[in-house]
Amino acid sequence: MQSKRIISFVTTLGLAAAFVWIFFNYQSVIDSVVVANFKPSQGITQLSNEIGFTEKGRSLFMAGQPQLDERDDFNKHCEKKSEQTVILGCYIGPQHIYVYNVTDPRLSGVRQVTAAHEMLHVAYDRLSYGERNRVDKMLQTAVSDVLKTESDLAQRLKVYDKTEPGERNNELHSILGTEAAVLPADLEEYYSQYFTNRAIVTTLADQYDKVFDDVKNQQDQLVAQLDKLAEEINVLTQEYNDGSTQLNKDIDEFNLRADTEGEFETNAEFNAARSELLAKRDSLEAKRLAVNSKVDEYEAKRAQLDAINIKVKDLNSKIDSSSVPNL
Repeated sequence: MQSKRIISFVTTLGLAAAFVWIFFNYQSVIDSVVVANFKPSQGITQLSNEIGFTEKGRSLFMAGQPQLDERDDFNKHCEKKSEQTVILGCYIGPQHIYVYNVTDPRLSGVRQVTAAHEMLHVAYDRLSYGERNRVDKMLQTAVSDVLKTESDLAQRLKVYDKTEPGERNNELHSILGTEAAVLPADLEEYYSQYFTNRAIVTTLADQYDKVFDDVKNQQDQLVAQLDKLAEEINVLTQEYNDGSTQLNKDIDEFNLRADTEGEFETNAEFNAARSELLAKRDSLEAKRLAVNSKVDEYEAKRAQLDAINIKVKDLNSKIDSSSVPNL
């Protein structure tokens, strides 16, 4: 009887310990069940493979039951909270990741980076209180250096502060992990538990960012050239108008002298005055042609800018699920 009581007591302790473990690891247990039963689509499986998740990273990604959504479904799942931002994915905790299915080949990589970004939201959501504090400190140290070279990040964080107050570190955790190529060693080591090679993701982020950076640079260059041309055209036009006014006065004066007997004492003097007027006329004509040439150049560059603006609008429409699709 005594031995049975001991076995019963030990069994009771074991069950109690198991319940305590489950209590403190409830989300991990749920995640394990979700991952075991989740059947990812072919597209999601391909994304996961292309990103290069570690086993832990992949498990967290699958715990979010990720979906590649087309426009209408994505807009139902992910709320756009600011006109200043484009939503490419969202994590609805604790078990739902939605990624906008951007298929334009010019923007190759955007889905992978978005998926990795959302996985890191899942990871951050699962951090213990102590671990989260440790990670937050690393993020704050790293972001001060990143902001020195990534000026756009400051504006993005301001938008997040308005649309998702209190979530700055959460967003930094996903942004730095997928977009910052160089990070402090401690943070790099932390992210290594999720990615076999984080550079795969940051390279993809740079790849599609470059598409927008290139067209933005083209826009800026053309705008600068157009401004310069407009200034040159205005100067040349004013010079032409002033020259034309003066030439007309000179012609009137010449004609008056020619009609007045004795104004030109010799034919040579007359011819010299006439030749001077013709030279002024030729110079003025050259200036007119120069103005026309500048105007033609201006119109050609403006047409280039219009074409680039159309390209930018098209690119933006590919990543903005709220834009009206082209028919």
